[in-house]
Amino acid sequence: MLHRKGLPIGVIVALLILALATVGVGYGLWSQTLVINGTVNTGNMDAGLSIEEIDEVAYDTLAMKSFNDICPTGGYTIGQNCDGNDGWDDEMEAEGKHVAQCSAVLLDRYTMQVTVENAYPYFNCFIRYNVANTGTIPIHIYHPDYFIGDVYYGAGINTNELHVNAWPPPCYSDGTQLHPGGAAFCNLHVNLRQAAHEGATYTFLVKIWTEQWNEVSGPPWRP
Repeated sequence: MLHRKGLPIGVIVALLILALATVGVGYGLWSQTLVINGTVNTGNMDAGLSIEEIDEVAYDTLAMKSFNDICPTGGYTIGQNCDGNDGWDDEMEAEGKHVAQCSAVLLDRYTMQVTVENAYPYFNCFIRYNVANTGTIPIHIYHPDYFIGDVYYGAGINTNELHVNAWPPPCYSDGTQLHPGGAAFCNLHVNLRQAAHEGATYTFLVKIWTEQWNEVSGPPWRP
């Protein structure tokens, strides 16, 4: 009967040490952890209205001809710097006369209140205002909407006493995009009609809705 000769004890010990070392390397590789750190900086959305100019004029041939003069570079005189002097060129108020007064104030960054006092039929008021993107991301703006008190009148007011609309219509289309630093202007036309009441004060609101460029929610007050 043949007997297999066992390995010397020294060889066995060496093999055990080698096996343990191999297991240790494998264990180290299996338990290794990788960590990745990242930073995301978000932009900010910010926009607002600014009132640039208010012009008042009666409806007569001379005044309306002045209002409708064409700049050499195109467009109408209101809100346009036709002669390049860094100023608006069409101040048409009846200076020194205590007659109709048209005023506009900002109630917040997106709402303008317009008031007409001591006016008469066929009185006209023109208001130029801007919508500016003062944030760091593109935004969408929507055409102006109008309110008398809490009553929503849509894209214009057209009653027997008062006519209000954006000029040239619709100033900007829904979804017009403004990049950071950009601005869009609008000319507001206010006209008192024949049925306007004597001694009455007319007040209405103009609201502008803005949203970030990849949203399409629209103004919440629209039906």
